[in-house]
This record gives sequence, C-alpha cells and structure tokens, in this order.
Amino acid sequence: RPAASGPYMVLLRALVGLLCAAGLAVASELFATFDPAAGTWTLGNEQVSAVFELNPKGQFRFVRLSNLASGEEWRAPAGAVVAPFWVALEDRIVEGTGPYRLVSQWISEVDRAGLRQTIVLDHLELPARVRLEVEVYPGQPVIRYRSWLQNRSTRRFWISEARMLNWQFADSGRSFRSFRVNQWVGSGKGGNFELIETTIEPDGRQAEVYSGAHGQHCAWLVTRDSANRGLFFGWEFDGRARVHLRQSRLGARLEIAGGPTELFHPVDPEEEFLTPAAFLGVFR
Repeated sequence: RPAASGPYMVLLRALVGLLCAAGLAVASELFATFDPAAGTWTLGNEQVSAVFELNPKGQFRFVRLSNLASGEEWRAPAGAVVAPFWVALEDRIVEGTGPYRLVSQWISEVDRAGLRQTIVLDHLELPARVRLEVEVYPGQPVIRYRSWLQNRSTRRFWISEARMLNWQFADSGRSFRSFRVNQWVGSGKGGNFELIETTIEPDGRQAEVYSGAHGQHCAWLVTRDSANRGLFFGWEFDGRARVHLRQSRLGARLEIAGGPTELFHPVDPEEEFLTPAAFLGVFR
C-alpha cells in the first residue's frame, strides 16, 4: 500500500509551495458529496474541486477539475469518456466506457485531516470490479487517487498495462509548455536535476517522463497553457514508468497518460490489483 507520507508527501508539499501563490490559506473546509439523481460525485476544498459522473449509459467519466481560487476550470473534452483508471486485462481494456453498475460508495476521514471518497463499480461485460479512492487534504490544491481491479472470475487473469495517469482536458485553443526535472543519472553526467522545458506541439512534439529506478526523470510533470493556467501531476511509484503529455488536434484535447513499464501481473480469483497512487493539482 503506497504510504501517504515520506518522500512523496514531501514532494507534493514542495510542488504546492513552488507552484501556488504565497497567500493561500492553511485552514481548509473539505467537502465530498454524492448526488444519486444526477449520478455525480464532487470532492474538494476551498482551492480545488473535482467532479465525476456515472451516466445513464453506465459510463464512468471525469467531468471537470476546478481551480476555486481563480475560478478557472479544466473540463473533459466534449464527448470524451475518461476515467482516472485504465487497465489492460488480457485482450480487453477496463476504463471509463464500462458499462458499470454502482455497487457502493462512501465517504471517510483519513490521516492528516483528509477526506476520501470511495466508489465501487462492477463491470457489466467483464468479471471485474473497480474500486476508486479519491482524496483531498487541507490547504492543498491537489486531488490524490488510486484504484484497484478485482478478479471476479474463477480463473487467473493477467494484467499487461496499467495507467497511473489517464487524463484528458479540453485545450480551449491554447498552447502548452511542460516542465520536468532530471534525476541524478550516471554520477551527474547523464542528469543532475536540470529543469527541462518543452513546448508541446499539436500532433507533434510531446513531453515524456521516464521515472523510477535507473530512469531519467523525477516522478512528476508540470504543464502551463498560454493563459498561465497550470496543472501538475505526480505518481507514487519507485519502479520504472513512462508518462506522456501530448496535445491532439483531433478533439482539441490535452492528454496525459502512462504507468509502469514491462508489466505482466497475475491476478487470481477474488484478488485485487492496485494501480499505484497518483495526484494532480492546479495553479496559476
């Protein structure tokens, strides 16, 4: 179980401190609500909120991420069905399109005065159950999340890919830059914590982070658009992972996706596979 403490929380606090304005309040009023009539969940604090939906088609989708301090929103592209979980289960993909049935949902308090929304979904066409946890904490414009996939069949199945990050945002016609940092590589010869800035080109130049043991980069990525709206992402995984940030003209969207490399993981009946936790946050 990835801990909510240690180097990752240090990283998250450092990112928040670097990317957010100096006058942000420390005290925070956390909230999490479920509207059963609309099939929507809203989670956040006074700085950030996220909305997810289980629509009448049984699709589970990210709707929007809001910077409540500035009033700006990062919305899913029109018509897109994107969820914060994505797992390649043999020859099928378990992701937002489902279809799903809601099994249960609840809200609970967690360490460091945080609040957690748990959502449990049964896939209606595959012997799989998804459990998603989304968390917020006081004074941090950050959404932290992780997911489990349970084998509901009577045989072992194999997972060949899992994405810790699987997000799409409407680009609103803006251009984007990305920022990442090298690790200490080859006694400093291949990397010495240099900042790397990349201009993202629609359907062209993209940014890649290759993180983890013997990787090239630290396990986080920042992007900012031409209106100085920003997002930052991090993942709580020490193994090797590749994450890509790209902009697509088709659908006018910004995409960030990736996870562990060279994955081939067995899951026995009734057992669960945990995709490592990750987080995303807003700044301006």
